Amino acid sequence: MSTNRFDDETLMAYADGELDAETSAEVAAAIGGDPMLAARISAFTRSRILAKRAFEEAVPPVPDALRAAIEARIAAMAAPVPEPVPDLVTAPEPPAEARGGTGVGAPGVVSLEAARQRRRGLSAFAPIAMAASIAAVVAGGLGWYAGGSGGIGATAPGADMIALGAGPAITEVLGAAASGADTALPGGGRVRVVATFEDAEQRLCREFEYGRGDTGVIAVACRQQAAWQVVFAAAGPTTEGDFVPASGMEALDAYLSGIGAGTPLEPGAEKAALSR
Repeated sequence: MSTNRFDDETLMAYADGELDAETSAEVAAAIGGDPMLAARISAFTRSRILAKRAFEEAVPPVPDALRAAIEARIAAMAAPVPEPVPDLVTAPEPPAEARGGTGVGAPGVVSLEAARQRRRGLSAFAPIAMAASIAAVVAGGLGWYAGGSGGIGATAPGADMIALGAGPAITEVLGAAASGADTALPGGGRVRVVATFEDAEQRLCREFEYGRGDTGVIAVACRQQAAWQVVFAAAGPTTEGDFVPASGMEALDAYLSGIGAGTPLEPGAEKAALSR
C-alpha cells in the first residue's frame, strides 16, 4: 500500500488520536506493510510530544489570585448597569499635576486607573470582548512573565516590540524618568511612564507605554536584581493622537489586581525609590 494514500493532515490526526475510527483502522492496517508510512507517523508523534513538553515547561499555571481577579472582573462587566442618577453638584476634576499620596483619602492620592483617565476616556468593552482579551493573557501564562529572567522584553508577549525597538533606551527611561514624562527615543518611538508602585511582593514596578508608528504597547516592568523586567505587555493598533492599544487595558487592570499593585508613589517617594 502506498505511503501517499494518506496526507499529512490525516497522519497528524492519527498521531494525536483525533482521527475517526474507520480511517484510523485503515492507517493502522497500512503501517505494517509500509515502513515509510510508519516513519512518517513516528515523526509526527515525536513532534507532538516535544511540542507538548516544551509548552508545559515554559508556561506554568496561572496564579490562583490572578485567575480570581480576572473572573471577578468578567462577572462585574456582565452584571446589569443601573440607570445613572444625575448629580446635583459636580465635583471639580483634580488638576493633571496631582499624583501619588500616602493613604486612601489623603490629598493627592490617585489610583492607577485615575492616573490613566487623565489622558484617555473610559474604555467601553462588551463582556465577550473582555473575556477574549483575558483568555489571550491567561493562555500566555502570566506566571511565566513574572518569573522570567533577563533584560527588558525577555518574556512577555508583546514585549518583543519593546526589546527590538528600543530596549536599552526604555530601560534608561524606567530608571530615571518621573511618572507622567513623555520621552522621545533615539531612532524613533516614544515612551511614557504612567505610574510607579510596589506590588504585593514589594517589587518596585512601573506602568509605561511605548509607541512607534501605528502600533503601541502598554506594559508593566518590575525591578528585579537591579534590572528592569517586563512582567506584562499587550501590543495592538493605536488611535490617532495616542500610542496606547485600548484593547489591552482591561487585561492590564486584571493583571495589576492579581499582583496586588499598590497606590502610585508620590513624586518624592518615587524619586527616592528609583535612586535606591
